[in-house]
Parts: sequence; structure tokens; C-alpha cells
Amino acid sequence: FPSHDNQVGAELGMKLIKIIFIGICILGAYYIFSRSRNSVQKIYPSACKYAFDSLFSKEFKKSIQTYIDDAYAKNPDPEKLVKTIAQQFPALQQITFNVYEQDYTKFIIQGYKPLLIINNQLVVLANGKTFPILWYHKKFLRELTNVSYEPELKKDKVDKRFVKFFMGCPQEILHTCSIVWKSHEDIVVRSKQDDYLVLRTNASHIPELQDLEICKNMKEKMGMQRGNKKGKIRTMICDIRFSRQLVVSSE
Repeated sequence: FPSHDNQVGAELGMKLIKIIFIGICILGAYYIFSRSRNSVQKIYPSACKYAFDSLFSKEFKKSIQTYIDDAYAKNPDPEKLVKTIAQQFPALQQITFNVYEQDYTKFIIQGYKPLLIINNQLVVLANGKTFPILWYHKKFLRELTNVSYEPELKKDKVDKRFVKFFMGCPQEILHTCSIVWKSHEDIVVRSKQDDYLVLRTNASHIPELQDLEICKNMKEKMGMQRGNKKGKIRTMICDIRFSRQLVVSSE
């Protein structure tokens, strides 16, 4: 006859086997459930609608819409598509979407607002990136200042000092003067009211209206007019690049 100790050991062994078996069953059920849950793909509506930022042109909106329509037709998953849209169109600041039951998915598209225009061809953002002027609505572009930018663009970006200079430049200067950025060491600011009144400065010296007034007064005191007896036009150039001094010359 088996001893009492052997019987107890056998019972404990059976209980342990049952516990292990139950544990394996629980883990298996959880694994099957998690696999089935992950394999279920959310179904989105097949139609798309759009809400675009008003600063974009009709042509640019059309190109974005065409891209989304084509990509959405291949894989109607707006969550994944939003990431690829941002990579394809870096001028876009934010892309979100709303799903209206089974009717349609609506994409809401916002853009970065440009600071100014360079060479009547490109707009410049606060991060220095440039994009074609044709991407933006004419009504919006009329509000921006156009600047002549002579250096070569590097990776479609302007000199970072260029952005800093114009972000600090008074609106009165931007509205009343034409500006030529030759380099960060040579910037020409010409009065629109008097073509023969010019300031020369650099990225470290942002001009003020009072600088123009000082040069204007000096021009009047020196008797410089828009033309001398020989008919040659004289231009008053005030160089404000030097600390605590003003260098005056004429052409």
C-alpha cells in the first residue's frame, strides 16, 4: 500500500499540473485575443472632403487634393496618410482629419504664414525656408514686402541672419523703403519717396525711420538736389554700419 506521504505528494503534483495547465490556457487565450484585435482594421469612408487655409492658391490646393485623393484610394487610412502629406508638402504646418460616420473623411489643412517675398519669386518662412510664390493666393501676397536677395540659396533656405533682420525691422521701413540684401554685411535701404536717399547697413544694424530723417536733413543742408547743373543725378548715401558714427557719400 502507498504511504500517506506518497499520497500527499501525488495530490500536490496533480494540483501543480492543473495550475500550469490553466496558466497555459489563459496565456494562449490572451495571445489569440490580442492577435485578432490587432488584425482588425478600422474601415474609413471612401470619400474625402477638404478645408484649406485661405492663404494658398487654387493651383496649390488642387495639387494637394490630387495627392491625397490618389493616396487615399490606394490605402484609406488617414492616420498614416497625414504623415506622408507633411513630408510631401513641407509648407504645411498642420494636417488633421475628421471622420463623419460612413459618409466622408474631411482633411483640415493649415500652412505656415510667410514673412515676406524675395525676388518676386519665392516666399520666406520664419524658419528661413523658401517656397514658390505660385503656391500662395495673390490677395495674401499683396500684404507682404518684396525684397531683392542676391546671395545663392542653400538647400532652398535664406541666410538665417536675413530672417532675424527682417523680423526686427520696423514696419514703417518695410512699407516706405525698397531693400536689397547683397550680403549680411551689405544691405541697401532706399526710400520710396526719394529714390536718391539711401541707407547702407548690415544685419547687425537694423535701420530706423530716424536714420532716414537724419540723412534727409543732411542732404538738404548740403544743398544736394536731384540733379546738378550738368543734369547728373546725385544720390545721398548714409552708411550706418559703424558704431556711433555716420559715413556720408554721394553718387
